[in-house]
Amino acid sequence: GRSRARTGRSPLGETHDKGMTSMNQWHLFLAFFRVGMLGIMAIDFFRESYEGAGLVQMVCLAAASALLMFGKWRLHPAYVIALALVYGAVFLSP
Repeated sequence: GRSRARTGRSPLGETHDKGMTSMNQWHLFLAFFRVGMLGIMAIDFFRESYEGAGLVQMVCLAAASALLMFGKWRLHPAYVIALALVYGAVFLSP
């Protein structure tokens, strides 16, 4: 049999040389949908943290997180989130 590389067909039977297929359009739509949802979640998170903890706490946590992830230590984001949760439980709980 002929390989898929020579025929230009995907496993679903669509050709690759006629522009975007319906599957590619669906994946593109999902990518933009995820970006939009993550943007809304980020804006909502910053608004709630500003209202709840205040501007100083929010800026300090963001700066410390950035330094831990991108600075000398290059900590994994999961550890930075865990440290931020511990900080919030100890210093920001009522």
